[in-house]
Amino acid sequence: MPLLNIGLHSQTLQESTGIISGSEVTTDGLASAFLKENYGVYRFAPGKYNLIAANPLDLVIIEGWHLNLPEFIDLIRNYHPKAKILFWNLSFYGFNGVIKLDVDGFLSNSRKNVSLLNRFKPTIFLMLAADTDKFKFSDSEFPKQIDVVYLGMFHPKKEITFERLILQEASNFNLEIYGYGWETHPILSAFAKGILPMDKMAGLYNNSKVVLGVTEDRQRRFGMINNRVYEALACGAFFISEYFAELEDEFGDMIFYSKKEGDTRMSIELILSNWHQTDPHSQRVSSFIKDNHSYRHRIKEIMNFYQTFL
Repeated sequence: MPLLNIGLHSQTLQESTGIISGSEVTTDGLASAFLKENYGVYRFAPGKYNLIAANPLDLVIIEGWHLNLPEFIDLIRNYHPKAKILFWNLSFYGFNGVIKLDVDGFLSNSRKNVSLLNRFKPTIFLMLAADTDKFKFSDSEFPKQIDVVYLGMFHPKKEITFERLILQEASNFNLEIYGYGWETHPILSAFAKGILPMDKMAGLYNNSKVVLGVTEDRQRRFGMINNRVYEALACGAFFISEYFAELEDEFGDMIFYSKKEGDTRMSIELILSNWHQTDPHSQRVSSFIKDNHSYRHRIKEIMNFYQTFL
């Protein structure tokens, strides 16, 4: 018998288009961690609610806003009235709708947002993490085949200052970009490699000498560290990102920061020219994630919070 039965709702789930949202990656990591600790796990996404009535649920965690969420929550309340529902706030997409949801509490990876959300429902600070059984350092005897890589969706409405600082500066270093929508980018479409299946993500990071990170503007201003950071570092990556204080507070010199024009280019040149000395860094950053930022750590925090509602 499972300890408890957990429902996980993400914005996408095994879509026929191949599109993978960040929330699908996050809930996949949560699912793996819960299963390893003998919890029952059920996955849901918009349009995939037919099994709600058939399965017992004690706790439901929603990651990512969607217009269907009120319908989903109503179904949970109807079929599982004793279940507790938590929303994990990791962005500002749909935020005005999020605060109106009939949930029991919030999780957020922004300390600033914790104080705001606490006005509506009980809230705790909860960082993202990596599934360190999947994302881990591979000390392969074979040379890495990709010089510089970026993985993530293209959002045309996002602020482009840091996209220019990170991605466009890297375009002279055999850059490869994976993710939905990059073939439509006015400048970077030439580097687009298409959508990458979820089971290929760790392999991509392990096969790349440099991994780039870009954080959405509002997330950066509110100190939200996205899943790409944890997953790339878990694979031992040399990770280059735009700078913000929360990133440095957590990871220090494990990340190469780009603060001004030219920083990305200089970091890439430094890493590529010293590639024969990479193992100590890779082992250090991978161990740091495994020891501090796995989903095993996160589900303990979630379950401690869940106990406060009983």
